[in-house]
Amino acid sequence: MKRVLFHAMSVLFLGVIIGGSAEILVRFVLDDGMQYDLEMWKYARQGKKLSDDPAIGHEHVDNAKFHAMGVDIEINSHGMRGPEVEQAKPADTFRILMVGDSLTFGWGVKAEETFSQRLEALLVQDNRRVEVLNTGIGNTNTPMQAQLFAAHGRTFQPDLVIINYFINDAEFTPDHREPGFLARNSFSYNFFVGRLDSVLRLFSQRSGWKEYYADLYGEDGNWQAARDAIGKIVEMARADGGDVLLVNYPEIRELTPYPFEEVTARLAAVANELDIPFLDLLPSVVDQHPSDLWVTVPDPHPNGFANGFFADALYRKLVDERMVPEPAGS
Repeated sequence: MKRVLFHAMSVLFLGVIIGGSAEILVRFVLDDGMQYDLEMWKYARQGKKLSDDPAIGHEHVDNAKFHAMGVDIEINSHGMRGPEVEQAKPADTFRILMVGDSLTFGWGVKAEETFSQRLEALLVQDNRRVEVLNTGIGNTNTPMQAQLFAAHGRTFQPDLVIINYFINDAEFTPDHREPGFLARNSFSYNFFVGRLDSVLRLFSQRSGWKEYYADLYGEDGNWQAARDAIGKIVEMARADGGDVLLVNYPEIRELTPYPFEEVTARLAAVANELDIPFLDLLPSVVDQHPSDLWVTVPDPHPNGFANGFFADALYRKLVDERMVPEPAGS
C-alpha cells in the first residue's frame, strides 16, 4: 500500500513539475505578445463575457482595457471598440453602425487604423456630420450579430447599418459556457491546444482552410442561417427608418485567382433580393501581395495597411451612391 501511495505521489509531483515548467516556458519565453492563440485567449479572458442571451453568445466587457496582438484595446461603456459615445444620437448627426466580427473589431489593428475609424475620418474631413460606431465582436457569426443588433445596436438609432460579412460568418453558433479552470487560467494549456490543432490540420485529421470554408456553404453548413440573419438586420433597420449596405470582405490568404467567388456571388444575390446595395472589397486589395495585408504571417487578419484600402473603398461607395449626407455648406 505504501509503495502504491509513493508511486502515486511521485507521479503527481512529476506532473506538477512538468506542468509548472511548461507554464513558465510559455509565459516568459514563448509568449512574445504576437502568438495568435494566446492573444485570442487574452481577448476572450479580459475583453469578453458570456451574454445573458445564448443567441448573442458573448459580449464585450464594458470599459475594458487590455493589450492583445500588439495593440492597446479600449472598449467603451456600451461594449464597442472606439471612443465613448452617447446612446442618444446627437442632433444633425448621421450615424453609421458597423455590424461584424473580428475584422470589424479590428483584430491586431490600432483603433485609429480600423476601417471604421478611418471611414469616419474620411467623411468628417469632407465636412460631413457623421459618426461611425463599431459593434464588431470577435468570434461571432451573422446570426449572433443580428441578435446583438436587435438587443443593443438598434437602440443607437443608426441612419445606416453596414453589415461587414466575412466568409466564416456562416459558422454555427457554438454552445457557449464558462471555460474550465485550465482553459480560463493556463497560458500553456491554451498554447499547446492551439499547436495540437495545427498539427492535426497538417496531417489532414482536420480539414484545411479552403475545405473548411467550402463546407460552411454546403448541405450541412450554416449558410441559410447567415442569410436569414442578414434579412433580419435589414428588416429591423428599415423598420427604424435606416438604410443597409452589405459588404463582403475577402479571405486575403489567396487573392488571385480568388477561391471563393461563389460565396461572393451568393452575397450579391442576397443583396439583390433584399434590394440593398452591395460592395465587394476584393478589388480594393487584389493587386497587393497577400502577406503584406496580414497582421502576422500565421495570422491573416487584415492589418492596418489592408484596413486603409477597405476604408477608402467604403468611403467611395457611400459617397458615389449618396448614402451619406452632402458636406455641410455644399
